[in-house]
Parts: sequence; structure tokens; C-alpha cells
Amino acid sequence: MKKSIAILASLAAIPALFSGCVTTGTTPGAPSQASASAGAGSGFSMESERLGPIRIGDPERDILTELSLPASKGDDIQWGATGTYVQEWSYPDKGLTLQMESPDQDSSKTVLTAMIEAPSAYKTARGIGIGATEAEVRSAYGSVEEAESSTPGETFVAGSIYGGVIFDFKGGKVSQIFLGAGAE
Repeated sequence: MKKSIAILASLAAIPALFSGCVTTGTTPGAPSQASASAGAGSGFSMESERLGPIRIGDPERDILTELSLPASKGDDIQWGATGTYVQEWSYPDKGLTLQMESPDQDSSKTVLTAMIEAPSAYKTARGIGIGATEAEVRSAYGSVEEAESSTPGETFVAGSIYGGVIFDFKGGKVSQIFLGAGAE
């Protein structure tokens, strides 16, 4: 888990490296080209994947209706690589953290990424939740594994790091699930 968190933290810092770059015109909430094609031909679809009721691209109004206001919101930071504003929403009682994205600070946001850990009871579209075994993850997602990014006993990537589900293991059981693009 520590390795995956370090990887995700490193990946989260990537936009800062490109803060002076020209943006690509990505529409907030819409899967990027890489995300949309993640796992193409392998049976994996970001459009059908979810964590409980949460899907990538869900609008803010749906999140607020489903979950109410978050316990905390982080700073609204402009990512230079995309030109969009990203803010972390935390729901610790649900074991849920969302990254919410918008084209500017004054507009509605959409779900960019979602991450769950204990005490979350949410499950993926294929029924995997916190506490599931690595064998259960492999049974549900083995056909869509990105083996190059997976490390047995530590991390399993379904789809790809550009758009997929990343499972972290501790003691052979799922300790954290990340949904979205861990890299662009």
C-alpha cells in the first residue's frame, strides 16, 4: 500500500511539472483519450466501472444528493497539464476520497478520481470491496489485468494506470481501491 500511495502521490505531482504547458482542451469529467481506451479489447470499460454509487464523470449535484456535503474540501488547485481546477473532497465516515474537477473555480465539478479504504462498504462494479482477497480480485479482474503495472501481493491494476482500478493489498487483502487515471 505504501508503494502505491507513493506512486499515486508522485503521479499527482506530475501536473505541477507541466504548469507552463499548453492545455489540451480536455473536458472536465470526460474520460481522457487514454482513459476512454484503457483496457481496449480486454473487456475493461471505465464507463461501466464504479465504487459504490460513484462513477468517473459524475456531476457534483449527483454526489451532493447521494452523499451530502463532504466533511472537508481541499484547496481548489489549477493543474497546469489540463488547465482545470481540482479539489479533494473527503468523506472519512465512508472511507471515501474524491478528486473533483472543473474548468474554473466558479463552475460545477465532476468526479475525476475516487479512492476508498476502511471503513468503506462500497464495492466495484465486479463486487470487490475492502477486505476482499487477492484471489477474489484476480478472479473478478484477472482478464483485464495490466501485468506490467501490477505487483503480486502489493498492487493489482485492472484496465491501466491511465484509466482503471488499482487495488492495494495488505496481508493478502484489499486495503485501498483507486478508480480513475493514476497517470496521464
